[in-house]
Order: sequence, then structure tokens, then C-alpha cells
Amino acid sequence: MRKNAIVLSILIIGFIGGIGFVTYKELSKTSAKKTNPSAVAGVQNSAPSKQVSNSAKNQASGVDSTSGLSVSGLNSQSQSLNSQKNGVLNPEDFDAYQQQYENSDQLLAQDLELGTGTEVKPGDEISVYYVGWLTDGSVFDMTRKDEATGNLKPFTFTVGSGQVISGWDVGTQGMKVGGTRRLVLPPTAGYGATGNSSIPPNAVLVFDIELVSIKQ
Repeated sequence: MRKNAIVLSILIIGFIGGIGFVTYKELSKTSAKKTNPSAVAGVQNSAPSKQVSNSAKNQASGVDSTSGLSVSGLNSQSQSLNSQKNGVLNPEDFDAYQQQYENSDQLLAQDLELGTGTEVKPGDEISVYYVGWLTDGSVFDMTRKDEATGNLKPFTFTVGSGQVISGWDVGTQGMKVGGTRRLVLPPTAGYGATGNSSIPPNAVLVFDIELVSIKQ
């Protein structure tokens, strides 16, 4: 009887120990779920997605999807040119612009002075002051004066609507009020092989544009 009682006690102790071990494993799993971030629902949703839309890829590479034009990075070529603020240009600048952009599908958008506030985007109505040069150094167009007041009269257009040459539709995007940007446009972003009035065929155009206001 005593021997049987000892065996029975051993079996009971083993059974209780087994239950305790199983319970410990389950508690460990539950604790891990509460403390391990990778096991918490929703955490992975906050990680950046590796999938990039076509428009995002185009924007990152400087390609404007509406026109097919490529826009060089702002100020990316300023160190190799002698351009100065407020329309002061050296002959070397014009020579360099002509050589770089006469057969290019890329335009240069170079901020001479940064503005403030919201950025220009397609569909915005903007008003600007501007001056435009040919690469022989001659001014072919500029902001007109109001005959009544004698003050400069801003030129107004809707960005991306085709009211202006494609280089302006593309190159003014991202500007802020008070900012001045230089655009250097290849013929494909200006008046192309036909030219226009005082602009000869296949002309590289240089503009300094100051953003006066944005109407969104």
C-alpha cells in the first residue's frame, strides 16, 4: 500500500508540473505579443512603402509628366555659370546657355531668390513680372507698364493650362511669392522651329521671373 501511495504521489506531482509548464509557455507567448513591436497590429502600416507611383518617380527624376520636359535641379548649374541676380548677365552666360540647351529636352529652373508661403502648382492663377532675352543678349519681351499709373503691370496666367509656352507652365511650378527664378528654355519648351514675331526659329530663351501673387 505504501509503495502504491508513493507511485501515485509521483504521478500527481508530474501531472501538476506538466500543467504548470504548459501554462508558463502560454503566458510567455502572450507576454511576447504585448512587448514585441513586430507582433502588434498596425505597426508595419506606419513603415514607408517601397512602392512608388509613376508620378512620384517622375517628380523625383525631374520629369514633368504633363509636357515630357525634364527640369534640371534648382541651382544645379549655377556654379558653372556667372549669372547674377536681377537680370545682370555676362556674355559667357548666354554662350553657355546656347551650347547647353539648343539641342536639349531639358530646361533650367534656377532660383535667384526664394519666396515665402505656398508653392505654385498646376491650376493656380499667378501674376508675375518678367524679362526675356535671346542668347545674343537682346531683350525680346518684358513686363509692360500701366499707362494710367506708370507702374509695372503684372502678367497673369493659369499654370498648366496652355495659355503660355510649355517652359513657363513647367518652370514656374514650385515658386513662392516674392521669389525670382531664371528659366532657360530649349526651343522645344519655347517657340520651336517656327519662332514667333521677334523670336527666331529654334531659339534658346532666357527669362527672369518674379512671382507677385498666387490665386488658388
